[in-house]
Amino acid sequence: MAGLTLTQARTRVLSFLDDPSGVRWASSEVDASLQAALSMCLSDVITAGCDAFNTEVSATTSSGGLATLTGPILAVRTVQISSGSGTYYTVAPIVREDRRILEQSVRDLVVEVVRDYQVPSNAAHPLVGDGATAAATWMAFDQWVCAEAALLCSITDNDQRKGLQMMRDTLRKSAMDRINTPFSRPLPDAEVALSWPSWWDRLGYIWTQHPTAPTLQLAAKDSSWA
Repeated sequence: MAGLTLTQARTRVLSFLDDPSGVRWASSEVDASLQAALSMCLSDVITAGCDAFNTEVSATTSSGGLATLTGPILAVRTVQISSGSGTYYTVAPIVREDRRILEQSVRDLVVEVVRDYQVPSNAAHPLVGDGATAAATWMAFDQWVCAEAALLCSITDNDQRKGLQMMRDTLRKSAMDRINTPFSRPLPDAEVALSWPSWWDRLGYIWTQHPTAPTLQLAAKDSSWA
């Protein structure tokens, strides 16, 4: 999959604004709108269930069950405990108010996150990506971001704005229609007896995310096993 570079995205936004020479809108204004539009569009697609931007990262808990992630993070999708030898146990999420006994042991985690992508400083780099490395984006999504950015530039011509809104709606529908991956459901608990500690790894933990800092916290589900 391939998307737009920052240079191409700027050109597209200015084209939407009928300002191809950039007389009315400077690159700094376009970039600021592209950043806001990118975060908005990412939020929309991941809320709808898109997994194209999911990235798997490793983390290790320290005292109090805390694990620090590399930010900025837009969303944490799943958390698994890695028990080695290719064995992973999915941990259920909770709200912070429901956390119980914090995990004190060091635990290796595999976390699926969605990064809050930043508009690159190098205009030759991908609009959606990490430096020169492109994310798993696609052209309709990048064009949608550009249309949203053009609207965020606060165009005042009413006729032109209506046309741009129609273009934005068309691109948004195209991008959202691509989201056909069904939501996953947790596997049912095995009916056979599970040995310790695998039973506890699989069923005994819960996790919560700090609302601002990119950290996770692992806790015990039932204090009788802590």
